[in-house]
Parts: sequence; structure tokens; C-alpha cells
Amino acid sequence: MVLQSQFLAAAWMLAALLRYRGSITAELFRQTHATCRALVLGAFSMLPNPLARILIYTIVFSQLMETRLLALNSPFGYAVYM
Repeated sequence: MVLQSQFLAAAWMLAALLRYRGSITAELFRQTHATCRALVLGAFSMLPNPLARILIYTIVFSQLMETRLLALNSPFGYAVYM
């Protein structure tokens, strides 16, 4: 009797999967698309942090500390070096 009820429950779940297969595939596609979009936006969000660091280091080393490189006599030579 228990085996029969387990079989009926499995058959009911399989029937539900087949009945809602369009909704399930649409949701999977939507989730995959959202994840890929987030990855692309994440790649672009990684750019401002290093650029801001380069800007800060350039200001600190070239203007405040007046550090100069031997090969470049420009005050912004340190930014080119980085």
C-alpha cells in the first residue's frame, strides 16, 4: 500500500512537471538571462575602483609628495608608470 502511494505521488509530480513545462523553461531562461546580465554589469563595475586608485596615487605621489621618475620628468609620470 505504501509503495503504491509513493508511485502515485511520483506520477502526480511527473504529470505536474509535464503540465507546467512551459512555465518552468521560461523561468529557467529568465534566471539564466538575469545571471548573465549581472555578470556583464559586474565586469563593468570592477573598472571604477582601480581607476580611482590610480587617480588617488597619482595625486598623492605627484602633487603632495612631488615624487618624480628618473626617465619621465613630468609630474604625472607616476601615473604612466602604474
